[in-house]
Amino acid sequence: MHDGAVGKFGVLRISVRYQEIWGPREQRSGLQDPEVLREVDPSVLNWPSSEEASSDFGGFLNRQYRDFRGASWTDAGGALAEEDLMVSEGSFEAVVRQNEDEDIPESGAFYGLDAGVASTVLALCAARCIPTTSCNGMPGHHESYPVVAFFCRPARLPDLLAVANEVQCGLTNADFEGSVIVYAQEVTTMMEFARNLIARRHSLSKIRSGRSKSRQVETSRVAQLPLPFS
Repeated sequence: MHDGAVGKFGVLRISVRYQEIWGPREQRSGLQDPEVLREVDPSVLNWPSSEEASSDFGGFLNRQYRDFRGASWTDAGGALAEEDLMVSEGSFEAVVRQNEDEDIPESGAFYGLDAGVASTVLALCAARCIPTTSCNGMPGHHESYPVVAFFCRPARLPDLLAVANEVQCGLTNADFEGSVIVYAQEVTTMMEFARNLIARRHSLSKIRSGRSKSRQVETSRVAQLPLPFS
């Protein structure tokens, strides 16, 4: 994702309850980092229908939305292992740039997602959430900070809030059709969120297969929306 273009997993405008940071990461010098909130109002959460969550629907105001609902904990762990390797090789930013120049295949460990948040996206999917858009906030990307937007059921919130508290990342409501965002100042914090969520996989709250509150996603307002740090 270069020069403000839409990223591999798309972009989505979400208004949240903290100071919005505009402009790419390399232009954020002197700007205040976003307030880290860990509070979610479960009464406003929405759960998309199967049709809405399918790749063909594209109703999340994300032109490049992909349906990752079949992702497993193994997939999430594989992406995290690759991200850990990138960190161990030195400058994460430099390694990310090199990998993007080589055009990461959609069949690789990241499945075409941004390195640094791919593990979070896949771990959320394995935890039976529905990610809709993400960005790692690297220079040249649309967002200034790493962020993942997703839908989740209220029963999953205690687990996610516990993990967010452990790694000190943000988790709060997004003002888009009852979705939630997880965000941090650095991708390494997002990786720790994924790591701790994976570690909790055997003790996560049971999620009933029945439908939670659902309403049709409104798509007529605009064709595409950016995330809060764009």
